[in-house]
Amino acid sequence: MTEEEFWDALEYRVSHELRLMDNPQIQCLWCDGFIAERYETANAEPLIGGRTFICRGSEQKEWKFKLLLPERWDSAELIRWDTILPPDEMSGWISLDFRNRTLHLDPMSAANAEL
Repeated sequence: MTEEEFWDALEYRVSHELRLMDNPQIQCLWCDGFIAERYETANAEPLIGGRTFICRGSEQKEWKFKLLLPERWDSAELIRWDTILPPDEMSGWISLDFRNRTLHLDPMSAANAEL
């Protein structure tokens, strides 16, 4: 999986996760893309940060995002993108901070979804 393919897949996975949440105010939201701006891949807590777009109907708002990585890499070019995205049957790995308009993504905290 390339980086571009990863960001496209993440957009759809986040939209799917939002629809699965218990809160009807969140279920109607969807994600319209990611712009990665900060790659902190070699830190003790490796992450990627940037901007995303969270939508309600046709209304789109810019949010910040923080994606925790499962391991450290010496550079962004070495990231194995296919190891980050949880499978479709996994859930519970995103949280939203409405006050600060921040989307937190922690794929390592994903668990089997109860369908």
